Amino acid sequence: MPMRQEHISIVLADEHPLYREALAVSLRQSSQIRVIGQAGTGPQAEELFRDLRPDILVIDVTMHTSRGFETSNSILRWDPGARIIWLSTFLRESYCKRAHESGIKGYLAKSMPFAQMLEAIWAVYDGQSYLSRQ
Repeated sequence: MPMRQEHISIVLADEHPLYREALAVSLRQSSQIRVIGQAGTGPQAEELFRDLRPDILVIDVTMHTSRGFETSNSILRWDPGARIIWLSTFLRESYCKRAHESGIKGYLAKSMPFAQMLEAIWAVYDGQSYLSRQ
């Protein structure tokens, strides 16, 4: 991936601390990505998004504590231009359709290679949509 001048700020939201923290550590390896907040629930993610105004919110769409669907929709009502990437253990066609209809920019499987996560982040940052190859 070519070096770019921009820096991308990200808030991560996932109810599993180990996964969320491991993803944050991995993303921080890129000098162009800044993880500026982490949330374990939907309400925390929404609060961080409003307070920190990240370039991208990466959220587990199936969080049990205030599902990612509702959090994403709430954020998009507040900021229709929000760039949100959904993560999920399983890719479902119904979620792909729901993501597209609601304005979600990315939908990725948690089992994807890390390089694909970086591709998705840059694509969404650049205003494109990104669907996991899996």
